[in-house]
Amino acid sequence: LVDLGWQKSLDKKGCIRICDLAGETKTWNENYEKLIEYKEKNGNMVFPSGNSKLSKKDLHLRNWVIRVRKEYQRLQSGKEADLSAIQMKKLSDINFLFNPKKISHSKSNKEIWESRLQALKDYKARYGDFAMHKKRGVNN
Repeated sequence: LVDLGWQKSLDKKGCIRICDLAGETKTWNENYEKLIEYKEKNGNMVFPSGNSKLSKKDLHLRNWVIRVRKEYQRLQSGKEADLSAIQMKKLSDINFLFNPKKISHSKSNKEIWESRLQALKDYKARYGDFAMHKKRGVNN
């Protein structure tokens, strides 16, 4: 394995994992690739909060994302964490939100909100309700 640039190591639980020479686990890279696929398919890296809405594969990926964010928080608080600078760079390159709760609402986000709110008000004025039907030319 070493000849191919991979080495065996033990994780914190004593399980054998295979790492490349930069310290990234094969599993981490597989999850990273799955995250890119999820983003390409869905246009974002946002997972629904309820488990029933997710496939088993997406639930596993969401749990991995949660673990990555927890490791990032550990780093930010000065604690040891299982997240390398290379991994953080890879995630940053795909615009991964390490702390989605700290998203600042820029002026453009406020403008988007206002325009959508106005569209909703216009819809209510036109149809008298908020039931957006395909028959009315509105996609759910």
